[in-house]
Amino acid sequence: MIDGLDGRLARLLKATSRFGAEFDSLSDFLCFGVAPGFIMYMWSLQRGGGFGYAPCLIFAVCMALRLARFNAALDSHIDDIPTHPGMRQLSISLGLGETFLNGPGGEVAIEHQKFLKLAAAGVNVFISTGDAGSNPDETGHSATGPTQAEYQSTDPCVIAVGGTTLKLAPDGTVASEVGWSSGGGGKSIYFPRPSWQTGSGVTGLRRLVPDVSATAGTPRARRTSTWSFISAISGDTTSVTPPRSPSTTAGSW
Repeated sequence: MIDGLDGRLARLLKATSRFGAEFDSLSDFLCFGVAPGFIMYMWSLQRGGGFGYAPCLIFAVCMALRLARFNAALDSHIDDIPTHPGMRQLSISLGLGETFLNGPGGEVAIEHQKFLKLAAAGVNVFISTGDAGSNPDETGHSATGPTQAEYQSTDPCVIAVGGTTLKLAPDGTVASEVGWSSGGGGKSIYFPRPSWQTGSGVTGLRRLVPDVSATAGTPRARRTSTWSFISAISGDTTSVTPPRSPSTTAGSW
């Protein structure tokens, strides 16, 4: 609750800054990295002596690396634009549940400005909606958190990519295709529904994700639309860009 107060104040004061975004990240590191590790140590691991420190330290370091990657990834690609004028696609598999961030007035506002710069430069940004369904936790890998969508996929300047479950008939033809149960998605609590987001099933006043979906939940083609790394694309895009096959389904679910 205390961690969220700075975001609420930023929205009330309509004040954002780079310093505020970085300070917000420090707060997230302490709240979601250091504090849980300390509690875990005091609760059960202190009996292990020096060995009890290791898992707590690893947890905190992993949280720090996740935040650092979240903050620095877009900056590096924006810096690459002048030297890579042919860059037109950027694929990202990185996000965090919106309720774990401190509102649209802090770090989210800074990241949004970066996406605006990429869009102005003609770069299409494709972002995975996540693999923990509609309830991602702090790690983004377990469906034990509150009902929410993940930012950065909810940003209106990006293309949010979800997953489907594709079942094939014995002859190799498509038997059915439905939304993948582990695919992320939902309604943003930060962004209003952009004017371009229309169509069958699109209702309400909030940004909905995903925008498009492709095969992600079948044994033969698992997670083809969920990328495990960040890569700037200026040539062969086969391995990371969204599929352009007829099986790609559009809409929000």
